[in-house]
Amino acid sequence: MFRKEIFGARIAERLEALSMNQTQLARSLDCDHSTIVKLVNGTRGPSLEFLDALATALKTSVDYLMGRTDDRRLHKLPKENDKE
Repeated sequence: MFRKEIFGARIAERLEALSMNQTQLARSLDCDHSTIVKLVNGTRGPSLEFLDALATALKTSVDYLMGRTDDRRLHKLPKENDKE
């Protein structure tokens, strides 16, 4: 289940950890500042495409932003040619 309050709090936490503000995040995502405000306040949820870009910009995982894990690290998937 998507919980907007956790999502917003995690965006705010990552912004602080990265010494970034909402305006800078909006610029990096090429969106309006009001979009970020609504996400942080829980009055709007993201599209899947935006969610992926947001997690990348905040250097974390989608799972962390959505509250499915407390692990902030961004995990990269192995490339197809990196078979063992």
